[in-house]
Amino acid sequence: MKVLIVDDEPLAIEELKYLVGQHPQVTQVDQADDAASTLKAVNDHHYDVLFLDIHLGDEDGVKLGKTISQFTNAPQIIFATAYDQYALAAFDAHATDYILKPYEEARVHEALDRVATSQSESNPATDNLQRPWLAITAEDRTVVIQKATIIMAEVTGNEVVITTTDGTFYSKQSLAKLEQELDHEVFMRVHRNYLVNLTMVAEAEPGFNHNYQLTLRTGQKVPVSRSYVGIVKTTLGI
Repeated sequence: MKVLIVDDEPLAIEELKYLVGQHPQVTQVDQADDAASTLKAVNDHHYDVLFLDIHLGDEDGVKLGKTISQFTNAPQIIFATAYDQYALAAFDAHATDYILKPYEEARVHEALDRVATSQSESNPATDNLQRPWLAITAEDRTVVIQKATIIMAEVTGNEVVITTTDGTFYSKQSLAKLEQELDHEVFMRVHRNYLVNLTMVAEAEPGFNHNYQLTLRTGQKVPVSRSYVGIVKTTLGI
């Protein structure tokens, strides 16, 4: 599961990041501290879970949660707060759970288990993830490709260009949707517009403005945007 923690208190974020990171099904934990950065993160990435504080400075976390719950493929929302009187409002915002500070590891993991169970029971993408093939529909035809052959995918205009060892394919499917159907231990989003097969990475080198650049075994160059550098370096063991 990919998790975004939203809180304006750095210590609270660090504590929750540690507890969330101990859950065996969590693969990524990011953070945001206000409504603007949260909306940008949710728009740019696919998260399975959003831990959301109710008070974000002068901003209303419940209102933010209601906004996000209307998004296509919205993350499940777990409100995390020091106040118990907002539970009803939280569930009106379609919250999956409501946990209180100070956090207890067992309670945090219980909330994550609830998300995992919900996903396995109701999310068709769970079944799609297990399939070794991917159906790509473009114009009037559907092409079936093997996931293991995918080298990278890139957003170009209003299309996603998927490069494989068998050729290049074009799809109107979003990059976020494609990412949901691929194994997150093998395929990683490294930029808003790029997703790569990590087994195809030959080199990684720093670029300008704290960005990185990957060179694939095919010789293709792929930029890593600043917001993805940390997780890419950690995953590659740099």
